[in-house]
Amino acid sequence: MKKSGTFKTCRSCGAPVAVIERAVYRKILVDAEAVPVRVSSKGQEFIRVDGSKVKGIPMELFEPLQYALDPDEFEYVYRIHRCGGAG
Repeated sequence: MKKSGTFKTCRSCGAPVAVIERAVYRKILVDAEAVPVRVSSKGQEFIRVDGSKVKGIPMELFEPLQYALDPDEFEYVYRIHRCGGAG
């Protein structure tokens, strides 16, 4: 996360967002809410708090199965913010 640890709003759509540093001078805008995902090479791309990328399947797709999952089977990551705004 950004060193100040605060969330901001997107200039285009007004949604709450956060800035994660991937490397020096490399920052990525993500949605403010973390989502639990099961890591899978066939999933969508997400960003970890440390800036590394991970592919996974959101856990909301597994909810209808109605079984308890071991906490080691998923992790909380952030979606890349894509609002479609010009800016």
